[in-house]
Amino acid sequence: MSAHGATRQRAFETACTLAAAGKRPTIAAVREGLGGKGSQQAIGAGIDDWLDEAARRFQIPGIPEALRTQVVEVWDQACRLASEQWHDAKTALEAQVVAVAGERDAARTEIERMATELNSQGATLRETQDALDLAGNTLDARTEALAETTEALTQARVEGEDQSRRRDHAERVAAASVESLKATQERIARLQVEQEVVTARAELLERAEATARDATAHARADLEAAQALAEQLRGSVSERDGQLATLTATIQAEQQSRDADTQHWLSRLAEHQAAVAEARARETALTEEKKALTLEAQRFRQDLRKVQSEIPGRFASPDSRPTPATHEEPAPS
Repeated sequence: MSAHGATRQRAFETACTLAAAGKRPTIAAVREGLGGKGSQQAIGAGIDDWLDEAARRFQIPGIPEALRTQVVEVWDQACRLASEQWHDAKTALEAQVVAVAGERDAARTEIERMATELNSQGATLRETQDALDLAGNTLDARTEALAETTEALTQARVEGEDQSRRRDHAERVAAASVESLKATQERIARLQVEQEVVTARAELLERAEATARDATAHARADLEAAQALAEQLRGSVSERDGQLATLTATIQAEQQSRDADTQHWLSRLAEHQAAVAEARARETALTEEKKALTLEAQRFRQDLRKVQSEIPGRFASPDSRPTPATHEEPAPS
């Protein structure tokens, strides 16, 4: 390709770039875009190529040489009008995007803070679970000891009515301890379920954050789509009025849609905050229930010690028959 042809091609490409930016592709503007290089003849030929390409793209018959200046002026006016309207709409949309991004960042900070609190609460619940497991194991051992005690009380039934009444009392205490142990185990199971619910709510908050990020990405994509639509509208001279009206309606619809999305996510955030408040209230209730369980376990240990202190005297007999030994593990501190 000759130097003239290369300059003509670069002039054509520069004219396309200037037109896409809403600027008039004059010889001076194209030469400036080429760095001040190129002959006027080659640049003029490149601009003519651009006009021919525009006429072909928009199905406009060949433009006579005498009308090309007027066509460029009409094109210039249409581009300026579209650029002004698009700039106003773009500024409003960008302000909305910034506002949504700020709300998203604030929501993300709040979600991270709540996730940290939930992790701390989960650690506390795990420690509580470990303590309850230890208490359950101790109560299992006590249950075995009570079973052995019950068998010994059966063998010593011949000792008399007084000892029989005491034995019956001890059996009732042992049965009550077993029932209380079962109730404690059921409460432990409920605490485990509550811990799973708290974990599930934390996962729900993470999914809400991801949904907010997706909504922001959709908003940016819609903004880019609106920008692309505006670029297409700049390319049409004969249909500029109708397309500009369509662009204005589209931007208004996008703004209404963004407002609705913002209200939706603010509502969802309020729901999540209410869920976190409910989880905190549940955590407080679980703490109170843990205290009650601790007191009840202490009462069980006192009852067991009382029963065990009464057992040695009941097993004595005339032939000094040895009584089965009871096994008691030290109470957890």
